Amino acid sequence: MKILYVTSHVPHAPAYGAQQRVLGIARLLSRLGTVSVVLAVPEPWPMDADAVEKTAKEFEIREVFRLAGPQRRGIVHTLRRDLDPAYLDVYDFVASVADAHAVRRLMKEYALTWIHTDLVATSLKIETAEKTVLDADDLSSRAYASNIAIAEGAVRKLRNRKMQWVWYRREKRFVGRFAAVCVCSEADRRYLGSSPRMFVLPNGYHPVEVAPRLGADPLNRLGFIGHLRHPPNADGLAWFISDVWPILKKQLPNVKLRLVGEGTNRLNNPSNGVTGLGWIPDVAAEMGTWAGMIVPVRIGSGTRVKIAEAFARRCPVVSTTYGAFGYSAYDDEHLLLADGTQRFSEACVRLLTDAALRERLSGLAYRYFVNALSWDSMSGIVEAVSNGALRPKGG
Repeated sequence: MKILYVTSHVPHAPAYGAQQRVLGIARLLSRLGTVSVVLAVPEPWPMDADAVEKTAKEFEIREVFRLAGPQRRGIVHTLRRDLDPAYLDVYDFVASVADAHAVRRLMKEYALTWIHTDLVATSLKIETAEKTVLDADDLSSRAYASNIAIAEGAVRKLRNRKMQWVWYRREKRFVGRFAAVCVCSEADRRYLGSSPRMFVLPNGYHPVEVAPRLGADPLNRLGFIGHLRHPPNADGLAWFISDVWPILKKQLPNVKLRLVGEGTNRLNNPSNGVTGLGWIPDVAAEMGTWAGMIVPVRIGSGTRVKIAEAFARRCPVVSTTYGAFGYSAYDDEHLLLADGTQRFSEACVRLLTDAALRERLSGLAYRYFVNALSWDSMSGIVEAVSNGALRPKGG
């Protein structure tokens, strides 16, 4: 089967959440047929030539182009965006007429098209498409809903409620627009109506050759992974450092915080026990020195790949409830869940001071990863989604 994969993320770019999902799915699709890739990357985003070249060694690349943006909009656009859920000119990024036409023409050559995110599909002016899967791994309405709780002031809360409604109406149309739709969690599937053409494909992670076991007495470190261009990462880490970290340092003065990911080097503060490492190519050795990973995420949508990565590497996790959203991971079984400044701090202290707890959590989390979150375990889901997209609607 000839399969066209259309994405805004270069599969072999330096590792981050969406890139990991795109690469994992592309590799599973290659078990079903021959995969060709279209890269439609928004103008401000980096597009490393080496990453494109490496991608071309594994998959045929048919097109590479930029989505122009951000676009300047007027009042008419705003009204249509807010009132018409079928309106396509809603994102900050847009493909040229020639590029959009080229992709739509290419789609006719393939038995199946898989598009990662509505941003890409809509920027290419793809209103409806047969034999096409939309991977809606992030729902904008969910992101706006999460902002309501932390927004300051009634006006900001009201705006977030309005935008949640605006995007929810668009997202409810996904099943009508595409032959099959993927979301990251059963909660998202129920949220959008539980259509038979909507499938749950979690964010996973690739198996690591050696999942390092933490010793009984690891370094007195907590770690964080995530690039800070992603607002949920930036917000969560800022909250942790400003509100949680001072409480934690009072109780455990020698504790250290290690930050991995693009932009984290700007937060380097040795006097406060914070080391910002920036992006590093291989986190295995670094994570092996942590007593645990923190996931202090309070906003956003989808599921966090960093949870699956920590489970794969047997690294214990302390997360907000929202940070672990979408995974069937349970408090005090696979990880520690804690919301609010005091409770999050207490959970970190508990993890740092209890070696038996760390060993129990990491073992059960690793078992959950192998059975449900490794990309190999999701092969059947990708095949089912693909078959669902190829079935005639109503069939």
